[in-house]
Amino acid sequence: MKFNESVIPHYEIERVPFEDLKKMIKIEPEHLKEKSSWFIINGVLCYFKEREQTRMFSEIFCEEYGKILGFNMAQYSLAYISEREVGGKKGESKIGLLSPNYQDPQYNYLLVSDLMNAQISNYSAYGSYSMQSLLSFIDNEFINIPGREETLKSTVEKYIFDFNTKQIDNNPKNMCYEILAEDNATNPKYWGLHGRKVKQIRPATFFDCEKSLGIVKTGSGYQLTDSTLSWESACPYSSNDSEYEGLDVDPRILQLYIEYPQYAKPLIERFAYDDEYRKVIEAFEHANGKIIVDKALKKHLLAIFLGRQDEFKRLLSL
Repeated sequence: MKFNESVIPHYEIERVPFEDLKKMIKIEPEHLKEKSSWFIINGVLCYFKEREQTRMFSEIFCEEYGKILGFNMAQYSLAYISEREVGGKKGESKIGLLSPNYQDPQYNYLLVSDLMNAQISNYSAYGSYSMQSLLSFIDNEFINIPGREETLKSTVEKYIFDFNTKQIDNNPKNMCYEILAEDNATNPKYWGLHGRKVKQIRPATFFDCEKSLGIVKTGSGYQLTDSTLSWESACPYSSNDSEYEGLDVDPRILQLYIEYPQYAKPLIERFAYDDEYRKVIEAFEHANGKIIVDKALKKHLLAIFLGRQDEFKRLLSL
């Protein structure tokens, strides 16, 4: 993998002050403190995250793949940032990913980690964090709410996409939902769900797919070296994933397929019989691109996706 330094832009700029940022971004304040590197780039509010080359490539690859599939993916671009500090001092130039703010100010943005707080929602009543408990929560708590079916479908598809790309970091802070709700009459500043009439729910933009594609943390940093079918997901499907072990397919995806076939089957069939991943790989083979894959990386990626295709075909044949 090679980064084409000549086409990556450089910016020398000040960070948006945190007090201003709290008014601009609808993220729980303590979480926002962890994600406070926001800048105004060409008039657009953008989040910047410094990363190793391997994680930046994985993020951008998954973005391009998701867009081909029709998913609403966060946009990422490579950039160098030299942060101007107090007194005009110029900081070290750092390479990372810029992502424009995608939030719609009329919606609340609730991470699954927010929903797990009993003061925010009833999610904890459905069990610990898993795909099964999350789908049950959406299915039962938002009956007759516009966007419920779309949200269920998108959540199922995101899990299958993460499995296909070997995304390992789908933790509760990396999944988010947009919720339109009336203000709480007794506490207008309350942004949870209790005591508020929900008018719409919909899936938020997919983001943070940087730990994908067989990424492994080594003593010399992250490397793309795992071409096996194993999937170390941060999100189990259920509290008893072992129930479906023994067959030659991943028990989590099998359980999802059994319980939500109407949402899961179309994408599983697409992954089993289409080879759209090849279009994404080819896009990174151009000599004038920002990131260029070499033969070894291409071989690694093909091994992952061809292996997944075979597994999806076995699942459909059960």
